[in-house]
Amino acid sequence: MENLTETKAKRDEVTQFPRDRKQLQDLIVSLDNVVGEFAHNRVFFEASADDEKLAKKALNDLDQIIQITAKLIKGVEGLSK
Repeated sequence: MENLTETKAKRDEVTQFPRDRKQLQDLIVSLDNVVGEFAHNRVFFEASADDEKLAKKALNDLDQIIQITAKLIKGVEGLSK
């Protein structure tokens, strides 16, 4: 976790929300892929010469997880109304 706090990921605004079930499904698949990449990032398991690069990737993945989750929440709220 120390490596993750040394880098800053740029934050994109959450601009487009899913408007139908297909878009929700696509976002869930995207979230699954990003969570898998984040969870299997070697920076959490072993020290290596690529630690800085891996930490940046992990932070970027974490940022994507947050953004996709926000889109999913807004999309579900919109579709449930």
